[in-house]
Amino acid sequence: MFGIFFKDKGTSFDNGYGMHILASISLGEYVEELHIPIDYWGIEEYKNNWATSIADGIEKKQHSVLITSMHEPESLNFISTWIIYYDGEISYKSAFTYQ
Repeated sequence: MFGIFFKDKGTSFDNGYGMHILASISLGEYVEELHIPIDYWGIEEYKNNWATSIADGIEKKQHSVLITSMHEPESLNFISTWIIYYDGEISYKSAFTYQ
């Protein structure tokens, strides 16, 4: 099973680096929780990025890159992502930060 879930969508919080919302990703038995920043992108922008990247990855039989931390591009010094690798019926997840 694969899923990305936002928790308490109406409840955001400031973690000292801007407004965030709690979320989790599930891949099989693996579950990772994280704080997703919502100052620049809102929930819908993240969902659209994820859906597009997953559809492209499956269609092209390549990987999908899911952005998990998007900030104002002019002041951005890194992007945090989950990368989903596909191998037939099996998927693998890795987390990366690009600088």
